[in-house]
Amino acid sequence: SKKKKKKKEKEINQYRYKDIWTREETIIYHLYIPICIHIKKNEFEYGSRSMLLSVGSPEQVRLNNIVEDKNIKEAILNIKKDFPNAVSINVYGEYYGPGVKKMNYDEDFKNYRVFDVFVYTEDSIYVFGVEELKKYFNESQLVPIYPEVKTLNEFVNDTLENKSLLGGITEGKVYKPYDSYELQV
Repeated sequence: SKKKKKKKEKEINQYRYKDIWTREETIIYHLYIPICIHIKKNEFEYGSRSMLLSVGSPEQVRLNNIVEDKNIKEAILNIKKDFPNAVSINVYGEYYGPGVKKMNYDEDFKNYRVFDVFVYTEDSIYVFGVEELKKYFNESQLVPIYPEVKTLNEFVNDTLENKSLLGGITEGKVYKPYDSYELQV
């Protein structure tokens, strides 16, 4: 209905002009890799925007090993403890490195870094802000986060630097609301 649509637009628009934080953008669309934990099954699944990676496939095994080695699964299970009503927790990140995506970073190994967390309940989606991301994930688990906090208008009017916090050149920046927020569905 029109009322529901207007309400959702209002909920989304209220976050447009709040404080914004920024992270590096170094992602080609098919390399967004969400890690999903389905609470009822207590299973971790990995996927791209269009499909789940097959369990036991070479990429699924490599990615799972990275996520385990970096203790990202442990962090996700901590989120699960703090959100007992969650139906699903989607952790979005960047999977990159030799054989995945050539980067100009100083790192020369396959890696996965988190940039977004969405906690789904029966009637809402809770989206993490920067402080919650930092609460659950350490610096080596997160994409680089620039320290400045400004309004979106201030960021848009700034000159964009191409220097990556991981060394080399960045492809750009992504601006996100600083605070966590919840969307009713």
